Amino acid sequence: MRERLSLFPMSRDMCAVARYADMLEGYELTHLFVPKYLRMGEDDVSCLDGGTYVGLSLTDYSKEKLMECDVLYMDYDENMASVDLYKKILAHASEVGVEVILSRMLMQMLDSELINPYPDYGASFAASSGTDFLYEISIPVVMVLSHGVYTDQLAVELALRQHFAKAGFNVGQIGSHDACKLFGFTGMPDFMVMPADAYDKTVRFNRYVADMVKNEKYEIMIIGAPGSIMKYSDSLLQGLGVLPSIVCNAVRSDVSIACTYYGKYKKLYFDEMCKYGKYRMDSPIHFFSVSNTAAGSDLSSQDATRLNYTSLKSSFVLSTIKNIEVDDDYYLLNALDKDSITDACIAVHNTLSGNASFMR
Repeated sequence: MRERLSLFPMSRDMCAVARYADMLEGYELTHLFVPKYLRMGEDDVSCLDGGTYVGLSLTDYSKEKLMECDVLYMDYDENMASVDLYKKILAHASEVGVEVILSRMLMQMLDSELINPYPDYGASFAASSGTDFLYEISIPVVMVLSHGVYTDQLAVELALRQHFAKAGFNVGQIGSHDACKLFGFTGMPDFMVMPADAYDKTVRFNRYVADMVKNEKYEIMIIGAPGSIMKYSDSLLQGLGVLPSIVCNAVRSDVSIACTYYGKYKKLYFDEMCKYGKYRMDSPIHFFSVSNTAAGSDLSSQDATRLNYTSLKSSFVLSTIKNIEVDDDYYLLNALDKDSITDACIAVHNTLSGNASFMR
């Protein structure tokens, strides 16, 4: 029997879960909760990400509505900096007997040990030695990278999973977002987000993926690397691209997709990004998912560590990227337009089959 699943708070990044709700394993999506003060209840979820119509409505949060679900998945949203509402909803869930799953980031914000759904995947790995080497992963690998939050990275990962599963492949996958566990695949193992030497993480992650492929007999591997591939500025480091670099150096990809912010780009931009992927991460990038979000410095704020985000519509983004001349060197797509992402998945499939030009 499928458990009734609700999400809080529905944010730009969490929209991907709603868009691919039919892929949830063991869950039936019921409520997409938003804070009542936003007055967005009954609006289609597409109002949050600007993509094509979904057919699922947002719900103003209430304790009474919470009682209609079995499991509540809670994620951290930087637009809700105060933890008071999170704590209030956690108390409600405890009162009405609703199971709660917290994302890593929210657990850190709450400094909570109430729930720990993330086992230590790295416990069985031995320490690195001077005789280390990297295993060649014997199946096709698709890497999904990002320039930051609100770039629809999870939507790309789920679209790829859906495409290759429908094509009959046994799909192995490591997701960039904790919500991937709701779809039956693992997130980034704990040892990758804990303080440790980059060399050690690289070797251990390579072993981790090699063991997954060997033990589960996967036929294709999709990996979403959490975090931005580069800093935005000296004031906004975004992790300096360290974790994506470790992931890409540990597992060489056959196709890499970069989820980037909207911009009126020239071909030179994609040339430079491809080179950056090749020389920084050993992962040349030829597919670019241009998101429905434009990002820039928040000129109205004194806080140089924050970006200002502007939400756009898929139709507008597509009209822009169609006019960017990239010849046959790059493939541009919009992950929240159904036709665009479907065609892109076919293009990735063709590339892996040797029927397209983007090969490593």
